[in-house]
Amino acid sequence: MPTPPQLTDPPARRAAAYAAVVVSLALVAAAAWSSISAAARVDAVPPPAALAAAAATLQAELAPGDGIAFLPAWAAAERWRFDAAARAVGLDLAEVWVPADPPTAWDVEGLRRLWMLRMPALGPAVDPAAMGRVVRQVALEGGVELALVELPESQIVEDLRAHLDQAEVSRVADKAGATTKCTWNGSRHQCPGAWWTDVFVALNEVESTRRRCIFAQPHPDGATLVVRWPKVRAARTLEGRVGNRLWAVRYDKGSDVAVRLRVAGEVRQELVLQRGDFGWHPLRVELTADDHGQPVSIEFAASDSAWRQLCFDLRLRGALPGGAP
Repeated sequence: MPTPPQLTDPPARRAAAYAAVVVSLALVAAAAWSSISAAARVDAVPPPAALAAAAATLQAELAPGDGIAFLPAWAAAERWRFDAAARAVGLDLAEVWVPADPPTAWDVEGLRRLWMLRMPALGPAVDPAAMGRVVRQVALEGGVELALVELPESQIVEDLRAHLDQAEVSRVADKAGATTKCTWNGSRHQCPGAWWTDVFVALNEVESTRRRCIFAQPHPDGATLVVRWPKVRAARTLEGRVGNRLWAVRYDKGSDVAVRLRVAGEVRQELVLQRGDFGWHPLRVELTADDHGQPVSIEFAASDSAWRQLCFDLRLRGALPGGAP
C-alpha cells in the first residue's frame, strides 16, 4: 500500500512567506491610512492664525449677555485664547461658552448675542440666520468663519436652574411615605448616601452633546426624588427639557424612570424616560390664572435606580401684563 505523502519544510516556509507578505501589506496599508488620517486631522483643525484673529475680535467686542459657540466643538480650538479674551473684559469663558453642538434656541435663550466660531465644511450644519439676526460674518483662514448673531428677545421669566439654591430637595420613601430632606451646601443639594444621590448643576452629555443641566438620579428602594421650588414668579408656561445622561444609556441596568411635573401640588405632565433613550425631551405646562406664582416641582421615580442618571432644565416663560421683567 503506497505511503501517503508527508508534509515537508518547503510548503511550511512558503506559508510563512505568504504570511509575511500579508503582514507587510497590512502594515503598509495601516501606515498609508495613518498618513491620510493625519492629513485629514490637520485639515480639520482651525489654523492658529484664524483662532488668534477670532480671539482678538472677541476681546475687543465681547460684552455681558454674549455667548460663544465653537462649531464643531473641537478639542483643538485653543480655548486658552478665548479664556484670556473673556477675562480681559471681566467675563468667565466657562459661563459664556455654549457647549451644545449644534446649539438650539433652548440652549441660547437668555443670551443677548451669540458669537459662532465655526468651520461650515465640517458640520454639523448650523445656519447663523436660523438662530437670529446675523449682524456680521467674517471669513478667516482655513475655512473658519466668525459670525455674530443677535438673538430673539428672551421669554424667560425665571430660570429655575439658576435658582437651584432656592429649591427644596427631598426623597419620599415608597413605603409609609417617610420623607428625607437634602441640604444645600452652597453648590449642591446633598442627600444621604453616595454622591449620585445629590442634585446639582453640571455639564452633562445628553442627546449626543454636552449641556448645562441639573443632575439627578432617582433614589433607591422605589423612593421618589422631589425637586420643588416653593416660591416662583408668575408666568404663562412652565417649560423644560429632560433626558438620560450618556452613562445611563451605556449601562444596561436599572429600570425606566417616571417623570412628573407638578404645579400647586397637582400632577400636570407625566412621561416615562426609557432606559435606552438618549433624547432631550420637552416638558411644557400651560399655566392658568390660578397657577400663577404657585409652587412647581419635578419628580423622578424608578423601581430599580441603578445607573438611572439623568439631567433636566426648567424655566418659567412668558411674562404677564404688569409682571416684573
